Amino acid sequence: MSRHSHNIGRRSFLSMVGIVSGGSTIIPDRNWWTNEQILEIVATEEADLYYEFVVRGDVEGAETSDKISALGSNDALMHGNNDDTTIVRGVTGNPGYGDAYRIDGELIFFEQTGGRSDFELRLDGETISPYDFPQQRDPTTPEPHVSIDREIDGVFGIESLERGVLYYDFVVEGDVENATINDKIDGDIGDNDATTTWRDSEYEIVRGFTGNPGYGDAYDIDGTLVSFRKAGGSVDYRFLLDGRPISRGELSTRY
Repeated sequence: MSRHSHNIGRRSFLSMVGIVSGGSTIIPDRNWWTNEQILEIVATEEADLYYEFVVRGDVEGAETSDKISALGSNDALMHGNNDDTTIVRGVTGNPGYGDAYRIDGELIFFEQTGGRSDFELRLDGETISPYDFPQQRDPTTPEPHVSIDREIDGVFGIESLERGVLYYDFVVEGDVENATINDKIDGDIGDNDATTTWRDSEYEIVRGFTGNPGYGDAYDIDGTLVSFRKAGGSVDYRFLLDGRPISRGELSTRY
């Protein structure tokens, strides 16, 4: 990955993504996107599309055609601290292919989290814009981003310690690529995990999920590991640095 010339100050960036204290703006609720409806997310280009959306209510997979259906192995539902909020993360791609969900509640947030494909959102068959409904990020995220600020030129790993699913986000100022620690811990960028550049800056945001004892993800980082967040799931986990277990405290210590 190449560095970007657009310069954003560290504190400004951390404030924007919620690592430094300061709440996000909440747009007042609108009542348009309520009751049971079908949401379709359809790719329009020959490329991957990673996405996340939040519903205040219930979500389940649906099928509207032989090209548009969910939930597949690449799509996942999870709940935050508030029982009435559901978060969906998925991946699709290629023209005319997509995912479909039956929503019983209010659609409050949608974001493309990675990939190069443009897309079309349809609600009950009508095209909508993700900016037409309240852009309210998940209010139930179990953990905020925790500042680490560690220079790394090596392999960073996240290993699951229990049965279940672990969702996570982390931010790197620099370059991130897939890596392999062993046959159970390797990178999934482009498969289960996605990386996206924050507003044409030098910051890369990686969003991923893993789970089950001894399994995990690994990334080759050349830069600064700015922060990490457990974004969902009930699984405990540990960090690895060049294959060696390392605590959050040790990881945050500068050498």
